[in-house]
Amino acid sequence: MSRLDTRYPIENVALELIDADLAANSRDEIGDIAGLTLSVQAAKGNRTPGGLRKKKNGRYTVVWGFRRHAACLEAEGVDEFLAEVFPEKLNKGESLLLNGQENMAREPLNPMEEANLIVNLRKAGYSDEDIQENLGVSSTLITQRVALTETPEAVQIALGAGKITVAQARALAPLPDGLTERYVDVAASLPVEKLKVLVEKEVAKVKAAENPEPPETEEPEPETEETPEPEEDEGETEAAQCVSLFSDVVAKILGGDDEEAIKAASSSIFEVGTLEFDTLPGEDQTMLLGILESLVEKLDCKGAADEYDIEPTDGDDPEPEIEADPLEENL
Repeated sequence: MSRLDTRYPIENVALELIDADLAANSRDEIGDIAGLTLSVQAAKGNRTPGGLRKKKNGRYTVVWGFRRHAACLEAEGVDEFLAEVFPEKLNKGESLLLNGQENMAREPLNPMEEANLIVNLRKAGYSDEDIQENLGVSSTLITQRVALTETPEAVQIALGAGKITVAQARALAPLPDGLTERYVDVAASLPVEKLKVLVEKEVAKVKAAENPEPPETEEPEPETEETPEPEEDEGETEAAQCVSLFSDVVAKILGGDDEEAIKAASSSIFEVGTLEFDTLPGEDQTMLLGILESLVEKLDCKGAADEYDIEPTDGDDPEPEIEADPLEENL
């Protein structure tokens, strides 16, 4: 429905019969009407007609011209409102379209007012093609304006109040509601590109907090079996250990398949057993024990002397056997 395609009678209607529903106005606010009120008062009424829709109960509702109607109410000596009067059949969608046409022709709406007007016209059943034709806007502008209605509330309020631009509003759009107020306050003083970078970083932080990455799990190192230390008899003295280890070394060196070598080893081990290691000073015993342990480990001869069943006495030399004198046997 085009405003120019419709002509209805222009009448003076008593102010007391007119209702003004500001929610039906595409402008968010009436604004300052002090100057307009003085002009209406001087002219004894509004010279530029508004728009009214007649209702079944005999009263009227404002279609456009909300500021002029408000000025007439404020002006002294004015009791009528000059308007084009539409019949009852004018529905709310048509009233909204006429209001938008009139307001945009007189003074441009702010971006949020345009956005809300387009959304409401869509709800009233108008297609985007109808809106383009009747408001004189492009399809691109329709898409951009509708997107503004999906931004956080704080962004919409700031844009409607003229605190930020459309570009800044789009840059702030990805922010969660809880963060927009803080950024709206500084957005006007920042270039759009820098604002976008800050918003991207903030959004990344929020996403990281909502979806934390699982901690990296380190693969356990394979357990290595420690070679157990050879257990030592707690009651065995260092001197006795020296004897045992020294015997192993001798057996390793002289042992083998050679019978003479085996006999020599046995004799040598026996002689080792008679050595008085316990007469050495304690420090010397410890040093000698360390040397022998290292030597036994390198020769891999721990226990080598065990195969020689030699049981030395307590340090005393074995008494040699004395053959009996045959003369004495005959006595």
